[in-house]
Amino acid sequence: MRTISITLEVALRQVGRGGGLRKWSGLRGAIIGVFFLMLVAPPSIGLSETVAASQIYVVDGDTIDFSGERVRLVGFDTPETYRSRCSYEKRLGDLATARVRELMGGVARIELLLLPGHDRYDRLLGRLIVNGPMTAGGGLDGAN
Repeated sequence: MRTISITLEVALRQVGRGGGLRKWSGLRGAIIGVFFLMLVAPPSIGLSETVAASQIYVVDGDTIDFSGERVRLVGFDTPETYRSRCSYEKRLGDLATARVRELMGGVARIELLLLPGHDRYDRLLGRLIVNGPMTAGGGLDGAN
């Protein structure tokens, strides 16, 4: 940590002399950049908790209710069930909801990872891990 402080002091002196940070390159510039990001970037660590499956209600294919809070599952998007644009979208949304409920069925405990931030509807952001991670292709992975 002392090295970063010294490097930052030197960089600030250089800026004060009109040298600017653009003259810095290589490792020194990278260190300063990382240090700067550590100062201004908010932490992105989520809170993970193992919960009983009975505590989670599946609202639709990408939204759950946990302890009275709506949580938007990130990493995929499923068709709407509440305000669907047509009967086909509604049917696909119902199938997605049924699939998430099926994957959660028969599982006693689920890991719920709450991520920082909210979506545009002010829902919490999160991930569910049911006997393994979520797949990138659009659903929960029920396999180990």
